[in-house]
Amino acid sequence: MLEKKIFNRGPRDVKSRPVKKGLISTTSYETLRSWTQWSQASAINEITVSYLARTQGAEQEKFSVYCKPRLHTLSHEFVKGFSIAKDNQHHSADENIMGTTSRVLATMFAKQQMPSAHAQRVKMQNIHLAAHEDTTQFWNHVHSGTALPKPSTSTNDVHKFKFEYPLYTGIWWDETMQNAGLCDGILKLFLLQSNLKPDITHYEFFTAMLKPYLAYKKISENVYGGPTMSGLHKNAWNVPVLDKSNCFEFASAPLFDQHQGTFDSIDVGVCMRLTHYVLFQGLGFTKDWNVEQHENAEFVSCVHLRNMSSISLGYLSLLLHTSCDKAMIPANSGKLHLPAPSPLYASCDEAVIEYDSRLHVD
Repeated sequence: MLEKKIFNRGPRDVKSRPVKKGLISTTSYETLRSWTQWSQASAINEITVSYLARTQGAEQEKFSVYCKPRLHTLSHEFVKGFSIAKDNQHHSADENIMGTTSRVLATMFAKQQMPSAHAQRVKMQNIHLAAHEDTTQFWNHVHSGTALPKPSTSTNDVHKFKFEYPLYTGIWWDETMQNAGLCDGILKLFLLQSNLKPDITHYEFFTAMLKPYLAYKKISENVYGGPTMSGLHKNAWNVPVLDKSNCFEFASAPLFDQHQGTFDSIDVGVCMRLTHYVLFQGLGFTKDWNVEQHENAEFVSCVHLRNMSSISLGYLSLLLHTSCDKAMIPANSGKLHLPAPSPLYASCDEAVIEYDSRLHVD
């Protein structure tokens, strides 16, 4: 079955994988606090009950419409002002760190982006990492490619401004996810151009998207979560694509160590909706990605501002096809040339917007 190929990922499979609904649901503030007390025998029973509530049951075991990376980001450290340190010290509360449940989860996830956390993760998970799973190298490339502000030990300023690297802070992750995750206008335009109804479900969306491929391959299989599935997975993806949900969510649960027979950390991961996962790639975000390294890998990487330029051109193309009258569009041969350089690394030409009159929505 097609759904088995997608959802039964082996440990060596580096592709993203779906997330069960129980792990996506937002836990209460007090429940999350109890998870951080796994070292205390008195809290084990409460953690166990919470763990079972998130991982067992018909609704919890359905696959959600979100996916996450293969790597597990496990929070072993206490969060200042939220959890209790090993020496039982209490720290003053900081709203930027522990103001809400999502802010705490964001802080836990942010701390796992540090090089020291990555080194520990590699050692503990004992798996061969793909190039894109090296978070230390990835964030170094982000810094080089986007000029993301980073603290420096040297400065010519009389008054040096000290700050924490943004991606190591929960407030950066939380606010970025909230600000960017609720913008669904681009998805509405994509549905309009694709002649798909606004109330389409995820099952209907992926059935329509995969229909040409399945017909070409002569495969008579079904997309996951439809009416033909049995048991708890039946109609699991009968969820509207446009339901005002954030396209980013945290998946979280206390981690149970099978060998030790106890809880020893909190598994926190950032997830993305599958529809947006497809949409962003279709708009050109990955257009300049390549398995081959450029000559100057320190300056040019697959994570850079040119990605934003590529997706901007894709968005402009979408707007031309869905929001502009044909009379406004100048004569062209499928490409509208702009007085700006192409974002593609190997190109010396100007940037172009792709246009196909057959896709125009009147």
